[in-house]
Amino acid sequence: MSVHAAVRTVYAAVKDGARPATVGRTALGLAALGAMAGLSAFGAVAGSDPQARAADASASKDFAALVAEDAPAPAAEDAPALASEGAAVVSPAEAASEPLAEAASASAAPVAMPDAAKIPSYEAILQPNAYYCGPAATRIALTAHGYRPSFDDLARALGTTPAGTASIFEVTRVLNDVHGYERYESVELSHRGATGAQVKRLRHDVMKAINEGDPVVANVIGTITDTAGEVHSYNGGHYVTITGYSDQGRMITVTDPADRVGSNEYQVPVRVMADWISSRGYTA
Repeated sequence: MSVHAAVRTVYAAVKDGARPATVGRTALGLAALGAMAGLSAFGAVAGSDPQARAADASASKDFAALVAEDAPAPAAEDAPALASEGAAVVSPAEAASEPLAEAASASAAPVAMPDAAKIPSYEAILQPNAYYCGPAATRIALTAHGYRPSFDDLARALGTTPAGTASIFEVTRVLNDVHGYERYESVELSHRGATGAQVKRLRHDVMKAINEGDPVVANVIGTITDTAGEVHSYNGGHYVTITGYSDQGRMITVTDPADRVGSNEYQVPVRVMADWISSRGYTA
């Protein structure tokens, strides 16, 4: 059989479903035979018949195109060889999961919060007596959502007495009762002097709550000085409301229901605020 006839035979075999790899090996063998006969592979054959040369060239081109088009995905046994040649071997399941993994990673990325934010609307009404700071601070937080209960109703709900409101847990309970679900969570700082982790959490909680439209209520004790130089001293304990922040949460805006000087609003560094809360707690 002539070489060009053999090529056409191989081509026909591939079209009938023969494995390209097997056909390829056959083709290489034919090429070697052609070379030994002084012929170019898949090119001219013995004799000078131009029609034979044209048919041979056409068959070789069609063969190459067919092998490239119909080449199947590498079988499992071929994977180690591909890997050893530096090619990445990815299963169909892995390939399909990659876009999903990338989307999940993107959705898990933290959402950036603004450098400064403030509750847009609330009523900063001063407490009517010395021990209603708990009801007053709670009321400020509720007015941000349109609730305007009376001081006395809040005092009864909080269990407030002339000794004050027992703890931040009472404030959390009442806020969630009014909202109808667990919107607020108490955070307790059990010892005097806030830790770095507690300062960091307070900063995060304030930023998150304010951007969600929720004022933060804090139970404080002791004496601090705000950024304007005003001293605020509550050695028996007190409740205030946090209504904003600036400088990426490093500065806290306090709305104080007992501060009768100025607008009852002032700024405090977050570290000072955390120390003021320490041994008490806040709800956000």
